[in-house]
Amino acid sequence: GFEHPQTLATLGSLARILQAPAANPASSCLNDADRVEELRCKFDNPRLLCSLSHYAVALEMRGRVGEAVPIHRRVLEGRRALLGEEHPDAVEAMTSLLTCQLKVEKQQQQQQRQ
Repeated sequence: GFEHPQTLATLGSLARILQAPAANPASSCLNDADRVEELRCKFDNPRLLCSLSHYAVALEMRGRVGEAVPIHRRVLEGRRALLGEEHPDAVEAMTSLLTCQLKVEKQQQQQQRQ
């Protein structure tokens, strides 16, 4: 099923492919992958967290930063619970979340100027 860690690992692979500069838009795949936000699973699998992180970055690269924020937040929560607040992966997740939130604010400011 969609919540299975292997499925999410595949999603992470898709995200890495979509990050490539020459990647074609794959909106149908991303539409299915949008269901990540609806997941109700436990974040006790480092591979799952890594896949979600890659997916959030792929969304950012496609200009969908507003959709990436809640996924970055879930990755941060999972890594904190699994590894502790001061673990480098948790700190990296916090940095990714804050960076993404700044991008959202910048987009909003640009929209207000127009």
